[in-house]
Parts: sequence; structure tokens; C-alpha cells
Amino acid sequence: LTKGEYLKHQHKNEIIKILGKPDFQSDDSENKLTYQISVEWGNDLAPEPVYSKNLIVLLDKNFVFKDYKIEEWED
Repeated sequence: LTKGEYLKHQHKNEIIKILGKPDFQSDDSENKLTYQISVEWGNDLAPEPVYSKNLIVLLDKNFVFKDYKIEEWED
């Protein structure tokens, strides 16, 4: 998906049809869709994420695909 140009020129609604509803979409940033790729949880005593990997889809002002990035977080 990220190596080709599959999302190029796609509108936000088409991207959502392809990838599904985003896991995160902030109200103040309608131009960014976040999809969770992977998450690892802590032990039973601390059930909080210790690692996550997300696909961030960036849209232009017309809500058309502009770029993407992969973000990783580790605690």
C-alpha cells in the first residue's frame, strides 16, 4: 500500500472506503487520518500501551491524499 501510488489522487471518502474508518481523527485536524498498525500492551498490572505503530495519512486542503508517514512510539 505505501510503496505504490494506490492512494495518490484519492479523496478522503475514498481512502476511508479503502482503509476503513480511521482509528483516530482529531476534530481540529480533518486533514489527517490515523490508522493503528500495531500495538503492544504492558503486563496485567499495567494494562497500558508500551509500543504503537501508526499509519498517518495526510490530506491537502481539498481532502485529497497528499502524503503519508509511519509513526512509532515506545514507552
